[in-house]
Amino acid sequence: MGLPHLRRDRARPGTVYPILERLEQAGWITGQWEPGTPQARPARRLYTITPGGRQMYAEAQARSPRRGALTHPAWLGSAGSP
Repeated sequence: MGLPHLRRDRARPGTVYPILERLEQAGWITGQWEPGTPQARPARRLYTITPGGRQMYAEAQARSPRRGALTHPAWLGSAGSP
């Protein structure tokens, strides 16, 4: 996802982590805390898309009526999951 996407889509504070949590619960991404966190900053959680997540993304992208629609968090509520 990344900060540029959040800025472009004007995501409100407090929306990104609940979405990531739902995606992880659905099995579409996996998350883990980065190893060896420096003391100068908080630990970061790193996310990786799963094979099932890739398939879901490809299916949603094929159904999307407009390019870029899937970068907006609103698509996450469709299809009853996550």
